[in-house]
Amino acid sequence: MLWLLFFTTVLAYSFSYAQAWAAEFTADLVRNRGDGVITGKIFLKGTNFRQEMVRAGQNQVMIYRKDKNLAWILMPDSRMYMEMPGLAQNKKIPQMDQKVIEDMADKKFLGQEKLNGYICDKYRYDYHNKSYGSMTQWYSIKLNIPIKTIVENPYGRFITEYKNIEETGIPNSLFEIPEGYQKMSMPEMMKGMGK
Repeated sequence: MLWLLFFTTVLAYSFSYAQAWAAEFTADLVRNRGDGVITGKIFLKGTNFRQEMVRAGQNQVMIYRKDKNLAWILMPDSRMYMEMPGLAQNKKIPQMDQKVIEDMADKKFLGQEKLNGYICDKYRYDYHNKSYGSMTQWYSIKLNIPIKTIVENPYGRFITEYKNIEETGIPNSLFEIPEGYQKMSMPEMMKGMGK
C-alpha cells in the first residue's frame, strides 16, 4: 500500500532527476487521480523535495533526498517513519530520470504556454511500452521543473499541478526526520496507519 502510494506520487510528479534543479520554492499541490482531488504542499530545494498532505484523515509527509539516494515516509500522527533507499537509481520508475524518459518514449514538443505565472515548454511523451501510457508536461523554463503533469495509462488519468508558487528560501530542517520519530518496517507502519 505505501509502496503504491509512493510509486503513484513519483509517477505524478515526473521530476527530471537527471538534472540539478535550480529552483527553491513552495507551492500548493493539487492532484486529481480520477477518484477525487487531493491537496497538499510541496517544498523544493535543490534536488530534494518534501510533500505534505492529508489522506484518509491522516497526515502524511514524504521527504525525497537525492543526495542520500533515499526517501522517508513520515506519519506525524504516530511519530513514525519508514526509509526507502535506492529510489534515485530505480529504473523501474521511468519518470524518475529525464534521459530514461527520452529513451523509453517518443517526445513531441507542443509549443509554449503560460501556466500559473510561468512560461512553460509543453511536451508529450508516448511510451514505447504501452502499459506506461503517455505523459504531458508543462515544464517551467525558469524553475527547471514540470509544474503540471498529466499521466494517462491503463490505470487511469492522473493530474498533478503546482499552484500559488512562491519562490522563497526553504530551511534545510524540512528535509530531515524530526526528533522523536521511530523508524518502522513496512508491517509495523501498516499497523500504525490503522491506529
